[in-house]
Order: sequence, then C-alpha cells, then structure tokens
Amino acid sequence: MKTILVLHETREGETRVAATPTTVAALIRLGCRVLVQAGAGQRSGFSDWDYRFAGATIVRHSPVECRGVDLVLLVKRPRKEIEDALLEYLSPDAAILGFLDPQIPCRDHLLKYQSRRLTTFSWELLPENSITAPFDALIPMSQISGKAVIKAFMQNASIRDLKGKRVLVLGLGSVGLAAVQEAAQLGGEVVGISSSQKNQALLEKMGCRFFQMPMTSPEAQQSKVRSLLLDAQAPFDLVVCAARRRGQPAPLLIAADVLEQLTQEVEIHDLTASSGGNCAGNKFGETVTIEKAKILNITGYPKLYPEQSTPLYADCVLEFVSYLFEPNRQVDCEVEYCLQSCLTTQGLLTPTLSGGDDKNSFLAQSRKWHQRFQATNNEDLFSMTSSVY
Repeated sequence: MKTILVLHETREGETRVAATPTTVAALIRLGCRVLVQAGAGQRSGFSDWDYRFAGATIVRHSPVECRGVDLVLLVKRPRKEIEDALLEYLSPDAAILGFLDPQIPCRDHLLKYQSRRLTTFSWELLPENSITAPFDALIPMSQISGKAVIKAFMQNASIRDLKGKRVLVLGLGSVGLAAVQEAAQLGGEVVGISSSQKNQALLEKMGCRFFQMPMTSPEAQQSKVRSLLLDAQAPFDLVVCAARRRGQPAPLLIAADVLEQLTQEVEIHDLTASSGGNCAGNKFGETVTIEKAKILNITGYPKLYPEQSTPLYADCVLEFVSYLFEPNRQVDCEVEYCLQSCLTTQGLLTPTLSGGDDKNSFLAQSRKWHQRFQATNNEDLFSMTSSVY
C-alpha cells in the first residue's frame, strides 16, 4: 500500500490544496493510504472532517509526517525553511508532484532534490498535447489566470468594463486565449499575436484582430511587437504577456528601447516572468515602472478563486497519480508523458534544463524508478508517529 501525504500550503496567500475529499476517496480506492495535514483544505472550503469522512488520516503540520511517505502532493513549493525540513525526512524512493518552479532564476531547490535523490514531477515540464490534456493542471490554471489578469487590470483602473480600451495579448496558448475571450466579452478592442494560426478564426469570430508572429528570428519578433506598441495612432492600454513554450524560457518580445519610446501610459502584465519574461526590465514577483510602462509580475492568480481552481487542480492530480500507480498502465503513452514531466530522479537532473544530465540516461532512470515504485510495498516501513485529529 502506497502512502500519500497532502500538504498544507504555506506560500503567502495560497488558498488551494492538492486534493479534495472526492479525490482523496478516489485515491483510497486505488489502494493508497492518504494523510492530510490539518487545515489543508480550509481555505478551499473543505474541513478536516470532510477529509476524515472520505477516509483520510489527519496529521500534524510537521516535517516528520513525511517519514515513510511514498508521494507528496502539493500545489506550490512550501516556504524555503519548511521545504528544507520536509526534504530531510523524505526517503530517496519518495516522489513529489506539484508546481516546482524549474525555470525561476534561483534554482537551489533543484540541487536539493537532486542531492537527496528524490523523484520530482513538475507540471511545468509536462508535454502539452491532446493525450495529456485531461490531466494537465497547467491548462485549467492558465485559463483562470488569463481571465483574472483582465479583472486585475480593471480593478487597478477602477473601471467596470473595457469599452474604449485597447488590449494586446502576446501568445495565444491557454493563458492568452482566455485573456482574449475575457477582454472581448467585456467590450475591449483586442489584438492577439501568435506564431501559430490555429486560433486566428476564433479571434476573428469574436471580433478581435490577429497578427502572426514571424518565426525567422528573435529580432524579427521584437520588431513586430515594437511596430504594434509604438503605433501612436492606436496605443494600447493593457498588454498581456503570455508567450512561452512549455518547459522553455520565455522569449523576450518587448525590448528595453520600446519601453523608453512609449508615448502613452500602459499597464503590462507579464505572466511569463517565472520563465524569464516577455518584457524587458521585469522582476519576478514584483511591480516595476519604466518610463510610461507599469510592468506587473503578479503570480498565482488561481489562488484568488480557490472554490473554482482547487477541484480542477485536484482532478488533474488524481488522473496523473492513477497513471503512476496502476500496474496495467506501465506501457501506456500517458505514463511516458508523465515521466517526461520528471524534474529529478536517482540523483539526476532533467536534460531539458541547462546543466541537466544525459537524456537517455535520465529517461532510463526515471523508467526504472517507476517500475520499482509500482513494485515496492512500504507498509512494513511505515510507522505512524503523528498525532491524529
């Protein structure tokens, strides 16, 4: 029997939780023992009693609860001091699943995962395609973020709708497309730009304009964005930066000289800041002002809507975990995609990051970990040391 620990989130303002009572019950039906830290679901509307009724054991907020655990479920990485303490109690055979920030500038936590020989799965690295869509947590969280960024701009501007406002959206993935739809519904004049034409018809149907991003060079892309932003006849009030490919650094699309030449105040929301950012001068997690541009790098919009985001996130977690646990899915392509989201395993770091290990060796080790994970029964190793509420 595998033991799963659902963490109480500790990042500032985080309201989500990685499992709901419904998904806890489903995990138990898979043959797992589920531990939930006390109060983990409170900010999402779930009491400890709800989890206990679903079959979970409620445990303390203590790093010792990680001892003997096979899988830790979380939304965002804990605060540094808590994360360091948790890692001390996890065995090398344990795994972690959540948003693990593989692309942020400071990656000390990755080296800690690596040195502890932990296997970690990061949603940011999960391949994006039709097969992974049913369990890809980034999609629903991105859609919530895309809508929320429009609401944030309206709140900042103290307006009820976007009539008379021009909005530029860079990138038309899940985030960008959601932002376009929300802005269009609120009456904004919306322009979307993307290297792919797959959403062109949808934008035009909503009455929005579409521009295709040139693929020839980064300079050509910056030139295209420059021409839009410096058009004095049609200035933008809001720019939403959402252009990036999964697992890769975000392309720089708004150069520093563009910010210096702006003739009208503009609010730029860079939702790609954790991957480097589309806008020059951005600072991860901060708001900065450069000439007439106010650049916001606010992260975690889904945490503002826990009643909506938590069930969607927990459903994706359940689906992902089921592929790891069920023996009859060892050769499914879904399992292979899950393993491609692996960040560290057996002391190796994913080759998709600079300084990562050999691709063939890494994939081979992640597959070996999965085979051993499915075969190992740790029931004899687990001892309940926690206080039960």
